[in-house]
Amino acid sequence: MRVLKAAAFLAIIVFCGWALWSSSRSPAPTVILAIPTPECSPQALPPSYYTLTNSMRAFDDALLLAVNLPREQVVQQVERLQELRRTVEAETAPACMQTFKSSLLAYMNRVLELLVAFVGGAAPDLVMRGLTQATELRLPIQEAIAALTGVTVTPYPTMQPLPEATQSSDVSIPVTGASTLQAIVSHTEGVNLREGPGVLFSFDVVLASGTPLQVLGSDSSRQWLLVSDPQGQQGWVFLPLVTLEGDVNSLSVVE
Repeated sequence: MRVLKAAAFLAIIVFCGWALWSSSRSPAPTVILAIPTPECSPQALPPSYYTLTNSMRAFDDALLLAVNLPREQVVQQVERLQELRRTVEAETAPACMQTFKSSLLAYMNRVLELLVAFVGGAAPDLVMRGLTQATELRLPIQEAIAALTGVTVTPYPTMQPLPEATQSSDVSIPVTGASTLQAIVSHTEGVNLREGPGVLFSFDVVLASGTPLQVLGSDSSRQWLLVSDPQGQQGWVFLPLVTLEGDVNSLSVVE
């Protein structure tokens, strides 16, 4: 009996020694307590927020280009806009992002409806009027972004209505005290030389890609340039379609 007790005592001593040795070799795992984070707080926005905002910016850029192109070229931009809309549709967003997503899709769908109608032969003035009204659909988008980020979003600029009278492109437009710059047409399809700073102004001349231009001024939005081509014809071109050699903000604003 004494032998059994001694053997049992020895076994306990050996086991405890082994346990202490093994614990020194393999430290106990650290338990990390999860700290709950709000699903859409400004400090932890979900990845879907950035997918939606990037798609919205790309959509706006493609739209600005589309409204400056001839009817037969708009269809290419419509395909790009449809691709961006599909990206938004396919994005899996949490519940707190649904207002943002649904508002963005409503705006995209309306813009695409109008551009498809334009490609199909709708009158340009009616399409532009519809696009101007469509900017109201951006208000819920801006409110959703403000609610998510806590930052007030700058309103999207509305498109300018067609003036009652436009100036003919064969009339020289004086620009007093303007600092001039050089530019070159960079869009592969060329650029329209319009009678005023906006897509609602008509044009008779399309400047080919590579045409050098003298830039005389810009409009107040800094998106349209008053230029003179090598033949001395003056008119307005859309800034994203040309390469400007200099700072657009150094140009005089032409009212």
